[in-house]
Amino acid sequence: MPKKRINNELAQVEKIEKKLKQFKSKLNRSEIALKESEEKYKNLLERSSDIIYVHQDGKIVLASNACAFLLGAKNPEEVIGKDVIEDIVHPDYREVVKKRIKKILKKGEEVGFLEEKIIKFNGEIIDIDVCAVPFTYNGKPAIKVYARDITKIKKAEDELRKSHENLQNLSTYLQTIQEKERLRISREIHDELGQLLTVLKIEVQNLKKKNQNNKKNLIDDLDNILSLIDIIIHRVKTISYQLRPPLLDHFGLYPAIEWQIKEFEESTGIHCKVKLNPENIDLDSELSISIFRVLQEALTNIARHSKATKVEVVINKIDSKLTMKIVDNGIGIPEEKISDTKSLGIINMKERISHFGGFVKISGQEGKGTTVFVKIPLTKKGGLYD
Repeated sequence: MPKKRINNELAQVEKIEKKLKQFKSKLNRSEIALKESEEKYKNLLERSSDIIYVHQDGKIVLASNACAFLLGAKNPEEVIGKDVIEDIVHPDYREVVKKRIKKILKKGEEVGFLEEKIIKFNGEIIDIDVCAVPFTYNGKPAIKVYARDITKIKKAEDELRKSHENLQNLSTYLQTIQEKERLRISREIHDELGQLLTVLKIEVQNLKKKNQNNKKNLIDDLDNILSLIDIIIHRVKTISYQLRPPLLDHFGLYPAIEWQIKEFEESTGIHCKVKLNPENIDLDSELSISIFRVLQEALTNIARHSKATKVEVVINKIDSKLTMKIVDNGIGIPEEKISDTKSLGIINMKERISHFGGFVKISGQEGKGTTVFVKIPLTKKGGLYD
């Protein structure tokens, strides 16, 4: 082979080797730049206040501090390596999340926001709103997820829905109670007062027919009539008091409560103890009525369900707060009854007191009775109730 040709070929090889070195050098610089870029992104991501994580082949490879905090981890390093499906996503949402992952990897398209549940490291279940986009990590396909914690929002929505349901049930309940009360009053007036008045009328008619010269018979008949009149007056007072005790309007809350407790004791045989502190209190009329009705509802529940033999009612006013505690020694209200949306008497009590910015707490212990605790701030726009 001619020397010149050999020299030309050697020159070509040298050029190729030079270009190869340049390419390798450029490739190394690119790899270094890529690693530096990924490291910078990792540092930025970890410091981000947004809830972001990246997963590849089903495992989390990057996570922000906010993501670690959401999951209950001390730092992002504790999140790295966790299996997205098995360790994070709630079982009810695993299938839909798998489909979204396949769609991203196959079509290279982002998927919109989805409300789902995830499991924190401590086992707590929370609600999040997530969207995911295609991403590249270490030169391989990955998925970047953006999330929002919507647990409080979902809880508020649930409470709003439950409150709306309670109000609907309460409205129906109040209408039913109103009709029952009207029916009860109608029957008492018709059956008791009507019969008494009929007997009174007959007595008067008989009186007219008898010999008026017989004074002893006249006096006996008049005594009978007076007795009937006394019974009628007593029944009218009882019906009137049950509708709204005049004591509440004329003398205030405490005398009305003492009267109600006495009536309850006499009608049920349940021994009652009352402690009122201070001895006198002057409250807004509307608030007094609400407290009185809550007491009535609590006593009604005790009479119907508790099998109690003792009841204690304690009312205290401390600073600008009024508390009322009604304790019985009965069988104890079950927990499910307290939160049941169909426990309309309880809902009615809570709604009455919440109107004044207070609350009603009911607790029961099996075999050890039930406690109804009421707390109300004694303030109103423009001044104090008392």
